[in-house]
Amino acid sequence: MATSVSSPARSEPRWLRPLVAFITLAIVAGAIFGVFEPRARPASPYRDLAVLASTSVRNGITFQEVHLPGGHDARVLWIFEPQHRSSAKLPCVFIAPDSSTCFYGKSLRGANLRGYWPYAEAGFVVVAYSLDGATSYFNSNQVVAGIDRFRAAHCGVDNERAAVDYALANLPYVDPKRLYAVGHSSGGTMALMAAAHDRRIAGCVAYAPACDVSSRVNKLGAFELSIRVPGFTSFLKTCSPINYTSGIHCPVFLFHADNDGNVPRSDVEAFVDKLRRTNPNVVYSHVPTGGHLLSMFDDGIPRGIAWLKKLAKMS
Repeated sequence: MATSVSSPARSEPRWLRPLVAFITLAIVAGAIFGVFEPRARPASPYRDLAVLASTSVRNGITFQEVHLPGGHDARVLWIFEPQHRSSAKLPCVFIAPDSSTCFYGKSLRGANLRGYWPYAEAGFVVVAYSLDGATSYFNSNQVVAGIDRFRAAHCGVDNERAAVDYALANLPYVDPKRLYAVGHSSGGTMALMAAAHDRRIAGCVAYAPACDVSSRVNKLGAFELSIRVPGFTSFLKTCSPINYTSGIHCPVFLFHADNDGNVPRSDVEAFVDKLRRTNPNVVYSHVPTGGHLLSMFDDGIPRGIAWLKKLAKMS
């Protein structure tokens, strides 16, 4: 009877495990530091003022685009002027784009127009402004560059101030005593930041704003970004309106849907409670349903405009 003889097990080379560990570490480090991604476009400060020709859009409203110097890219304004008497002074709302993380910037997009028209149709001049550091969240190199540029713009406050400066200097029909900061989601966060840092703002409307930006970034994400962005954790606090309630002295209108899956009800209500300690003129309006976006269009904007018209003493 033949007897089979098994081959002796081959010993694992000593260098194999260290090599696998090194390759794994290199892949992880490369992913964190963006080695395998396109590099962010180098910073090139924009120095020129460009005022594009105005066009008529609808219901007597005219549109004009302006590019301002001062940032690493053009600081873009979209200006919507309602039909009015040439001698009339009009209230003006300043709106930042939504759908950002609140710790880097955002470009103006056509998708936001639905949130601009109602104010112009109600008789307000609308000045929408971009935020320095616009980027794509799917490229870590761009994110890091975006954070740096947004931080250099003082969390977008420089963009808001530049928009107000331009309006007061170049739009003679804008009433300097009736300037209002308005916005939804991250744009609402920016509206609250504007109200806290720019005393020219006479009123603020924020729909579902992220009031505590720090709470929106999980620990792993904060750790990864902290490796490449010194002071990232403290920077998140700098971007959070919850830390500036004592500086908001103008009337404020906040709107939120109880079933908002993006911004928790507790975040907005904690802000409202803290703001009311130092500001007696705070209105908090909320609805049970509608989510993060539809509630703003269906209920928030109509209520916000009615509140603004009363504040601006419009007929």
